[in-house]
Amino acid sequence: MGDRAFKFSGRNAYRSPVDRRLADIVTIAPRALGLAHTLYGFEGRLIPKRAQGYTLDPDRRVRSNDQPLSMLNPGAAGALVSTAGDLVRWQIALTNGRAVSPDSFRQMTTSTVQTGNGNSAYGFGLGVDELEGQTRITHGGGINGFNSSLTWLPDSALSVAVISNSQDLPSAWVEGRIVTALTSNDPLPALRTSPQPGAEAALRKLIEDQANGTPDYETMSPQLAEAVRAQLPQVQPLFKSTGAIKAITFVRTDLDGLDTYRVDFANGGAAMFSIFLFPDGKIATTFFRPVPSANNAGNRP
Repeated sequence: MGDRAFKFSGRNAYRSPVDRRLADIVTIAPRALGLAHTLYGFEGRLIPKRAQGYTLDPDRRVRSNDQPLSMLNPGAAGALVSTAGDLVRWQIALTNGRAVSPDSFRQMTTSTVQTGNGNSAYGFGLGVDELEGQTRITHGGGINGFNSSLTWLPDSALSVAVISNSQDLPSAWVEGRIVTALTSNDPLPALRTSPQPGAEAALRKLIEDQANGTPDYETMSPQLAEAVRAQLPQVQPLFKSTGAIKAITFVRTDLDGLDTYRVDFANGGAAMFSIFLFPDGKIATTFFRPVPSANNAGNRP
């Protein structure tokens, strides 16, 4: 809807009369579904109890207020504010034929494409996979200072919604712990503090292969392979200029399961890499950021 409004009006979302009418619909429609705390997050409006989002400086491990972001920028992709309770009410309305017809919801969850992560697939705005033998339907989101996760397990008639207003507290991790606690008799697994077996070797190979211009796409998820292929013209000269890998040091495992490594290069530069492996050893995701030069001279996080 947001994309159609943009094309129709030729303006950013909610700026033209047509767009403002859509904004009214976005505000009124949730009320009809019992969503009393879901509305368009326009900055000019005072919204009682609106939460502050927080970001985390990855080097100093210090929190700060999230960077301002006009809701005119994300438009239909992220301009709503809500509560966890309203998200569950939305899930109920979505699955019982009140928000969309049963046929439309069936199409949303069956017209799927595989993500490359086991049995996980993605439909019309919804992820579909299995958890402990049960079908799981999920959707997540994120914006400056916030992230959210909404999960429905139809076999257990269980809906779980989590909204986090802190960048370093992933809602999907919290949601996973809640679902496990409610659906399993086993105690919650201990948090992993050591790196995944093979992660360091996979990271070293990935960096070296990209520096040589010969990435091994068979060792990556389809999404990562596509991203690496597209970014190789920019990434190869960057890694080539850093020189050989001098040292790889494990730093920590984050709550979302990503292992973080510091990689020092022969030319004196350094970067922080995050990586996660699928059970079959393929790289599910990885990303990196340079370490500020003031932290390079022997400093370690």
